[in-house]
This record gives sequence, C-alpha cells and structure tokens, in this order.
Amino acid sequence: MKKRRRGFTLVELVVAVALIGMVIGGAIAVFLFGLRSWHEESIKNELNLNLEIATERIRRDLRLSSMCLGGSMAFYPANSNTYTAISMPLAQDDDSDNLLERDASGKILWDQTVIYHVRTGTPSELARTVFAPKNTNATPAEIYTQLSKVVAGETTSAALAGESYSTKVIFRNLVELKIQPVPTCFDGYSSSTEKEQHFNFGSLVLGPGNHQLVLQVAEKNTSSTGYKLGIDKFSLSASDSDCEGELYLATNIYSYFTYSNSPGTSVSVSDMSGISGYSWSGDKQLTFTPSAVGQWLVLNVYNDLWIDTEFDTPGGSYQNNTSVKSNDFVSMDNGKTWDAVSVSTANTNMTDDTGYAGKTIKVIIYGEYVNTTPSYDHIALNGHWARVQFVGPETAYTNQSLKISNVSIGGYPSGLSANLPFSPGSPGTSVNPGHDTVEISAGYSIWSDWVDLEIEKDQSYFVQFTVDGDTAKDCMAYWPGFATNAVCSVINTIDSTNILAVGKIEVRYPDLGTFRSGIYDTQMNDPTYNKLKYQCIERYIGSDLVGDVDVRVRSGDDKAFTGSTWKPTGTYFQNGDNNNISDLPHGRYVQYEALFESKAVGDNTLTADLLDLMIDWQGPTGIVDLNMDLAKGPDYGMYYAFIDGQTLAKGLKVEMTIFKSFPFTGRTNTVKGAMEVVPLNTGK
Repeated sequence: MKKRRRGFTLVELVVAVALIGMVIGGAIAVFLFGLRSWHEESIKNELNLNLEIATERIRRDLRLSSMCLGGSMAFYPANSNTYTAISMPLAQDDDSDNLLERDASGKILWDQTVIYHVRTGTPSELARTVFAPKNTNATPAEIYTQLSKVVAGETTSAALAGESYSTKVIFRNLVELKIQPVPTCFDGYSSSTEKEQHFNFGSLVLGPGNHQLVLQVAEKNTSSTGYKLGIDKFSLSASDSDCEGELYLATNIYSYFTYSNSPGTSVSVSDMSGISGYSWSGDKQLTFTPSAVGQWLVLNVYNDLWIDTEFDTPGGSYQNNTSVKSNDFVSMDNGKTWDAVSVSTANTNMTDDTGYAGKTIKVIIYGEYVNTTPSYDHIALNGHWARVQFVGPETAYTNQSLKISNVSIGGYPSGLSANLPFSPGSPGTSVNPGHDTVEISAGYSIWSDWVDLEIEKDQSYFVQFTVDGDTAKDCMAYWPGFATNAVCSVINTIDSTNILAVGKIEVRYPDLGTFRSGIYDTQMNDPTYNKLKYQCIERYIGSDLVGDVDVRVRSGDDKAFTGSTWKPTGTYFQNGDNNNISDLPHGRYVQYEALFESKAVGDNTLTADLLDLMIDWQGPTGIVDLNMDLAKGPDYGMYYAFIDGQTLAKGLKVEMTIFKSFPFTGRTNTVKGAMEVVPLNTGK
C-alpha cells in the first residue's frame, strides 16, 4: 500500500497567511493608536504647559504694574473692546530687599516697559519684549506708537531715546491672545450727602477730538431711594484736564461742553455749598435725576483741552498784586493798602515833634523798598485814586478832639503829592469852609476826599498834617489805646505804643492789573494748538468801556519759556470768542496772561471779571483714565461708564487659546484659559 504524504494545502496556506496578517495588522493598529494617543497627550501636555507658563507670567507682570498712570499702559488695537497686545510699566527690585524701588517722594520708579504680543508665523510665537531703561518722559502717543511698531515687527525702531530692547519667546504655537476690560460700577448710595473724590472708572485708549462719555444707570443700592447722579468734575485726557460738571448746563461759548439724556429724566445744576465737611469745586455739581435702570446721560468730551475755571493751576501769579481771584472768577482788587491796626514793630515812622501845638507831623508808611532797600511791605496793593482815614481820640476822651489842617499825601522820600480836602457830613466832625481843616471829636473818624494819585506797593508814602495851635487839642496827636498792637518810632522824640491820627489809606482799582496763569503741561512734545476762548464780564458807564479784560498766550518746550514770545505779538486778544492760535509754537507747556484795565473815565471804580478760559489742541492717541468727583447720598444710584461704546479697563480679563495640529490626522488640539487680573500697584 502506498504511503500518503502529509503537508499544507494551498487553501490552508492562504488561510494561515491571512490569519498572521490580521494578527500583525491588529498589533500595528494597536501600536499606531497608542502612538497617536501618546502624541496627542504629549501635545496636550505641551499646550497646557505653554498656557500655564504664559498665563502665570502675564499675571505676575500685570499684578506688579498699574493701570492708572495716565499714559504708561497701552493697548492694541485702539478703539476696540478686545485687545491683542498690551504694553505695561514694570519696576525692579534693584537691591534685593524684596521692595520695588521708589523716588524721594515715594513714587515707584518704573524702569521697564514690557510688551506681550503675538508674532504670527509657522508656528506663531507668544513674545515678551522688554525696553529698558524705560524712557520716563515718553508721552502716551509715543508709548502707543512703540506698541504698534512691536506688533508690526518693527521692534528695532520702536526703542525710545535711551532704551535698549530684548525679546523672549514664551512659546511657539498657534495662539490667540485676547485682553478685555472688566467693567467697574460706581455705587452712589450713602446715608448722608457726601462726595467721592477721584473715583476711577478705569482706562482705555483715546484718540484726539470729540468723544462721548456715557453714564448709564446699572441699578440702585437696596437702601437707596433713587437713581440720582451728581458730577462735581471729571478728567478724561492725557493731560488730566478737569471739566467742571456745571459747564455742561450753563450758558457758555464752549461748543465742546454739551450733553444729552434719555427721555423722562432731568438735568440741572445744584448748589452744594451747604454740604458740611465736603468741598465741591465751584460749590456746584451737575445733577442727573433718572427714574429707571438703563437710562443714561451723555457728555461730549474733547481730547484735549485746558479749561481754567477755578484758577488753581500751580504757579499762577497776580502781577504787581493788582489782581486777585475768588472761587469763581479773577478780577482786580482794591481796598485798604495800609491799616494802622495791622502794622508791626518799628515799621511806621513819624517825623517832627509831636505833642506840641502848631507842629507839623509826617507819618511815613513803608512800601516794599526804601531807596532800593527791602522794607516792611505794608503797601499791599497798587491803586489809582487814594483817600486817607483820620481817627479822633478814643471814646473815653469825651470832651477832647483832634483838629488838623494842611493835610497832604505823597511819595517818600520824593514823588508826586496831593492835598487832601474834606467834605462835611461825617458824624462827629466839622470841616471849615475851605475844606482844608477838620476837627474830629472823640470816638469818631473821617475819610478825606478822593484825590488823583497813583499808589504803588513797592514805594513808600507819607501823610502830612499840622496839629491845631490850641494847646488843649495838641495832646490828641497821639493817645493811649489806639492800635495797641502796633509800635511806632517817633523820630527825635519818644517811642510810643500808639499810632498817630492816621487810621487807613484806601485806593480804588489800578489803571492796569494782570493775572498770569500757572504753567499747564499738555503732556505732548509737539501739540498743535487750535483755539483760545474765554468768558468775562466787562463793565460800562453808558457806552464807555471802563472795566476791560484782554488775554494773550505763549507756549514753550520748557517751563521757563526760553525764547518764546506772547501771542498776539505786542497786543492782546480783545474778545473771548474763537481766537485762532494755530500760529502758536508747538511747545509742550502753555500759559496765558489776562490784562485788566480800569479806565480813568470812571474814576477807577469798576473792574472786569474773568470767569473762565479754554485752550484746546489735538490730543495724543494713548491710554487715559476716567476720574470723576461724584456725589453720594440717600437717593443716588449705581452707574457704569462707557466711552464711545467701549468699556473702560480697571481690571483685565486675559484669555488665551493655543492650537496645534496632530501630524497623522490633521486634527487640531486646543487648550483655552482665562483669568481676571487687577493691577495692584498704585504707587505712581
């Protein structure tokens, strides 16, 4: 019998190979799946690590920075509620004492500018660019331009004077960076009426020109009975120019100050002078009284301008002491230039003997200088047209009187002089028919007539008169008790604690007086000035202008106004409306001077009042803060603020999304994180 041969048939071989292939394919599939999973997990870990490192780095820098710096923080792009890049100031601990360095006044020394931005590419890069040492004189426009250049990849040319830069890539991946402001709400409720000073709604990038500030009712405190809003003043500009709330309702020549409000609400100016313990600028506020949530008040704000309404810019001066300011306006001043009761030791001289009948007395009142030597400065004010008050014996000397004649006033030691006549009619006095002799009973006084004489505070003056020859009256040349706080040196005779007969010298307004404003910093290195306007009250007698005020202006690159001249050249602007100052040099600092004139046709009895003044220029594009002085009270509401529809940033929401595609499938892996950060440093 033939033996069978054992082996695989072709079918069996095919089946075996198929089974082996399936096993190997499964193994490979499992391996590839595991490999893909490992890659995906690795990418996720990479993205999560990138996100964690980046957010923690941004958080740390933001918390050590400050938003309220009037130009040191900037956002890109402008005019948006969502930003893709940020520039912030940063300070260092240079001596390793765990404290940021500060100057002598306690302000933080911001010595770096840090910019976070995304460089687009394959892949993209989240970059941190540092400029150091920080140019502390940079304007808001320069800081924003620097940020824009870095975003555009022009980092080399973005460095400001004295700065060097370095850039570190935080990570390389597709990334989307969003920075958004977190809205701030003001709660105006208080159990009593008071003022919240300098409430900061936040910051945003603001360009030149007109903008709309919207204040909208958010809600009211559960304890409040209404939705009222009270605006004392506010600032929204790089130069921190204050805008008085009442300007928006008062009749004025400034077209920039207009408002609108939602229907059914009322807007008025309220007198706040009676609020105990609090001071309102100008004693007034703009009061908005809505009736429901969602109603709004819109104020039109111009960037940028200087509106001088309170005349409190540091450095203001009253040239020759001929102008003074009140709370609401500037005008010239007249009044007592010398008062016997107010003088001090050895500051008034009386020449010739006293106490004897028929003697001539000369009382000398010192001004700022005597023969160019600094003196006692008793003539406090200039003036044109003068008169003198003479005082009789004290009331206790019932039966005695002072009789004087040949009375005159003049400059000492030389200068113009004028006789002082008297008009009858003052109680307790008698005047002879020639008006050159007067007798003053005990307890009474008399003013001389006004005489045409210019009084200048840097000069000295005498008042001279002759005591009556009646020995019963000559003892009244001086007497105990009169002006007992004063000491007069009586030349060649005695020292007395009594002033001799002369009580006061009074003048009317000067012919001319000037008020020179403080020096205003526009915070711009090259401002283009537009208009100068001012509001004033001028006085007339009939058709004659007797109380006049005119204005001129200058600008310069330094506070000394080196090489600058006043505009208009050789004269002043004659009226307040719409004066063109486009030819004014583009100096960073600006100052104005007001010239007051009281004209002789009215005997210098009237002066003009300067109510307020405005100078405007094209403001820079840069970060600005909205600071408001607001009222609080039992019926006040809660408010949000918006500028041109944008939310202001006081805190920041930072959102980051990072992408990376898996090479095998093309599927995109994404991680996303968000945080809210409030910059903590307020030491500016």
